[in-house]
Amino acid sequence: DNKGYGIATKPGSGLKEHLDRAILEMQENGDFHKMKTKWWKQKRGGGQCQHSKAKGAIPLGLDNLGGIFVVTFGGCLLASLVCLGELLYGTYQESAELGTSWWYEIRARAGFA
Repeated sequence: DNKGYGIATKPGSGLKEHLDRAILEMQENGDFHKMKTKWWKQKRGGGQCQHSKAKGAIPLGLDNLGGIFVVTFGGCLLASLVCLGELLYGTYQESAELGTSWWYEIRARAGFA
């Protein structure tokens, strides 16, 4: 394993040399290999994967993708409600500022769009 290991230290702290020496000793003693074996192969079932005989991808159906459509439809519905709310609130404010009726301002905005 040719991977290099390192730890960032503050420049001029004096820790770099000590850490470099400790990492080098761990590499030479095989401590990194022991830790890799322990944590990647022994713990959490490492190396015990079941090899599947199925080849290729499994096609996705509506059961797998149904949630995407529900979320998209819900987002569009929410956006439409927010847009309608902004239209009604904005026209209400404009009608109060200009002294016109609310319905007149709604029709003027609809005619502009």
